[in-house]
Amino acid sequence: ENESVAEEQTLLALDPATDNAQVAQALARLATQQAAVAAQEAGLASLKLDWDNAVADADLNRKLLAVKGTTEQTLRDSEANADKQRQAYRKGQADLTQSRTKLAELRADLTYYRTVAGQKTVRSPYPGTLLEWTVTPGDYVTAGMAVAQLAPAGPLTARTEVDELFAERVRVGQRADVRSQATGKPVGSGVV
Repeated sequence: ENESVAEEQTLLALDPATDNAQVAQALARLATQQAAVAAQEAGLASLKLDWDNAVADADLNRKLLAVKGTTEQTLRDSEANADKQRQAYRKGQADLTQSRTKLAELRADLTYYRTVAGQKTVRSPYPGTLLEWTVTPGDYVTAGMAVAQLAPAGPLTARTEVDELFAERVRVGQRADVRSQATGKPVGSGVV
């Protein structure tokens, strides 16, 4: 208390252990999902080769059937296999799209956790003097909780109440006396 502080000076830093652990978890999930996407991309390339081979087999069997080199059953089986491989390839594409979407979601989670971790520091909004400090190390702090009172640098500023009977007579630039509520004696004077 009574120390001068600069603008943006750190006044209070909350324990970042939980937030840092969430960032680490998000990074691990992101790495796992990136590996899954890479594996699915490789698997999709294999499914495309299988489909291409099945289509080539069906084309060959069509040509062989035209010259009586194979049976109609063999052609139907090869066409069914080509259709099956096409469906497997399309499913692989859909799975890969889903995995890439999950990857984007995990990146958004990581950004969120990093943002939350960065909001665990209270900084001075302006230069001034620390008048009162209301927390000690180990205290539980919640959002919106007052942790300190800070007086801005510059001329002395006092906030006072004006009785509602006299409030309409107060004007900017007017001289004013501040009186003690207990004794009625002046404790200061200034300009509104």
